[in-house]
Amino acid sequence: MNINILTNLEYERLLHLVTEKGKTFAEAKSQAEQEVLAAFDIAGSFEEFENLNIFEGGDGNAALLAVSVMMQAETDDAGLAKRMDKFADSFAETGNWKDSATKATIADWAADAIAGNGLDSIRKNIESWDIGDTVAAFEKYITAEFPDTVVYSSSSADRSSSSFDKESIWSYLNPNVSYGEFTDERDGQVYKYVEIEGRNWMAQNMNYATPNASSMLCPSAKEKSCSFHGLVYTWEEAVNVCPEGWHVPSYAEWDTLTSYLWANYNWDDVSPVFSMQPTNVAGFVLAMPDYDPLMRDSSEKYKDCYLDSYDPHFWVDSLYRDEALFFAFTDAGIWENFVPTTTCKNQVRCIMDPIVSSSSVAISSGAESSSSVEPAKTALDFLNPAIEYGEFVDDRDNQTYKSVKIGDQVWMAQNLNYAYNQKTRSGSASSFCYGNEPDSCGKYGRLYLWSAALDSAAQFSDDAKGCGNEVVCEFEESVRGVCPKGWHLPDTSEFRTLLNFVGDSSGTKLKANEAWKETYADPYGFSALPAGGYDYRDEDHSVYPHFDYAGELTYFWSIVSRDHDDGYALAMDYYMTSAKLYWSYKYNARSVRCLKD
Repeated sequence: MNINILTNLEYERLLHLVTEKGKTFAEAKSQAEQEVLAAFDIAGSFEEFENLNIFEGGDGNAALLAVSVMMQAETDDAGLAKRMDKFADSFAETGNWKDSATKATIADWAADAIAGNGLDSIRKNIESWDIGDTVAAFEKYITAEFPDTVVYSSSSADRSSSSFDKESIWSYLNPNVSYGEFTDERDGQVYKYVEIEGRNWMAQNMNYATPNASSMLCPSAKEKSCSFHGLVYTWEEAVNVCPEGWHVPSYAEWDTLTSYLWANYNWDDVSPVFSMQPTNVAGFVLAMPDYDPLMRDSSEKYKDCYLDSYDPHFWVDSLYRDEALFFAFTDAGIWENFVPTTTCKNQVRCIMDPIVSSSSVAISSGAESSSSVEPAKTALDFLNPAIEYGEFVDDRDNQTYKSVKIGDQVWMAQNLNYAYNQKTRSGSASSFCYGNEPDSCGKYGRLYLWSAALDSAAQFSDDAKGCGNEVVCEFEESVRGVCPKGWHLPDTSEFRTLLNFVGDSSGTKLKANEAWKETYADPYGFSALPAGGYDYRDEDHSVYPHFDYAGELTYFWSIVSRDHDDGYALAMDYYMTSAKLYWSYKYNARSVRCLKD
């Protein structure tokens, strides 16, 4: 009986992609066919499987015959049926043939058949049936090596600018993903990129030849294996290696990417979005790293760099206490770690700089321009219209703020949004827009490290010079901190005065209307917004930098230390009816509300 082995092998996978992954039939069929061929290390652009015939010539028919031959190697009819069922079991959900024992059996047979006259005997046997005019050249697709990777058809990837062979990472692009392309003007290299969760990520590793960049397999960035693997860089080189308009991702940007992958894909489909994994759904395209020997050297000199796996590791743009952070992609997931020296070498994957525009305007011929995108809400949209607010201008950047009198105190009715970016040991900035999105600063103001809130760099006053993480400072007078001239950062007693004046259920009385999960009256016009925070790192290193809890909670820094690591802040949570003084790690970033002198 003549069966079409390829249509049998693709069936369960195609069904899974349609019913479980929501793909169209055409998308699922294209993907499943490429994955089946890739399981046998076959690349090419062929007709759909059901149109192939082992009794006709042509590359597609040759591929069908080659897979038919390999699947029957060293087995009988019952063994073939079992082998195909086992293939379907692992392949349906992942697109990956996870039967190493069978692959080893076929590989051993293929090696002997290629070396001897085994393939010639098969050809003569089929010719003796006298069924077709010719026997396709199946021999070229018989392989003794079965990859754990998906190698997409070389003709399915866009090669509009350059011609690459299978050693290029372009051979591993997902044909179902739309890729952009740009040229690094420094050396003329062309890179692909992909949009994931609203941001453009390079789909290749950085391959620009800096003085100390290195690779085990190629002498220069122009060699093919460097195009495939990219180069590895020390942290100091990495943070400056991206092309113009691109940058090394922050922890928050890596965290956003990996969280999106976890939340939206079956991990078997993208784990860890390796090129060596089946579907590479997100199009991120990772290849096993080509590390400099120093990165893998376990000797005493380089013991701090030693890592016991060859999984891809990518630098993060900032340091923590002089230790370099990186993200590692493994077949078990994605994890974060750090090395105590920046002279170790890792790969670099760049992300495009965000595009910031004040407005988006659609203009038609002969017509007035009008906004095509609803503008983002600002803090002003959440003020209580029944309250009479004051107003003042911060002469440092000419931003205008609303103020409100509550009892005998005059408070800012918006969070401070001054860009205090004194460099710290943790990175190049000490204040942040939530999610690194400029629009969030217009709504929530900026998030400040405790040292930035106090102006420890003494940019505006010497009130709290040198105060910050791991330092306990006590103040007898008010501290201006990062606040505008004529205003100061509150102490805990001033926050208590506010809470005592508004009375019980202070949280419900100080929260802005319509911004939280419940509706509030905001009777005093304080208009607190759930700005969330930027958690840089727990003291036990169990948490790494990430933005969190916008829409759920807010903290306002005070000048009072709890101890070396913690400072007090006024805290409000969506489920709390009262606002409370609570502590927060000084190396986490929180909001600032200033009080008039």
